[in-house]
Amino acid sequence: MARYDVILKNGLVVDPTSGREGIMDLAIEGGKIAAIEPDMDPTQSREVFDVKGMCVLPGIVDLHMHASAWLGGKASHKMLAAAGVTTALDMSGPTDSVLEIAKDNGAGLNIATIIYVRPGHTVKDEEPTNAELQNLVDKTLSQGSIGLKLLGGHYPLTPDATARAIAVANQNKAYVAFHAGTKSNGSNI
Repeated sequence: MARYDVILKNGLVVDPTSGREGIMDLAIEGGKIAAIEPDMDPTQSREVFDVKGMCVLPGIVDLHMHASAWLGGKASHKMLAAAGVTTALDMSGPTDSVLEIAKDNGAGLNIATIIYVRPGHTVKDEEPTNAELQNLVDKTLSQGSIGLKLLGGHYPLTPDATARAIAVANQNKAYVAFHAGTKSNGSNI
């Protein structure tokens, strides 16, 4: 009887956590890595795949991607999965659009979302009040997103509103991504 479900043979194993790197075999049992060794016996597995010339590594985390209908679209999930991404952060939302696309076109990725702060769209103007920013954070978190993205380089807030948006997010233990720039100090990064 086979000991493993799958053995990946002859792959370049790269595991930064353990410091392992080299040509090895990797065994999987019950959906988890069971062993990493050089030259495992292929008769110990139900399936064997020769992955010579390929890298075998823990899933890649992409901390800036887009997977909504207006940016990234339905191909984003498959493109990320094909690149080895297992966990990603959508950097603008909207959350409902990201979830809808995932429902119909998802590839088994773990995706978190943050919502952009955009004058005339998610806030009234470039000087949103604390109450307006709090409402945006409340809505964002209630939809399942984890924070806000300040679009300083594209849709800047005033310096004071930028600081207040960061403070409101911080008070609510929400994440903040900051695309550099304010109304006073623009950026085209």
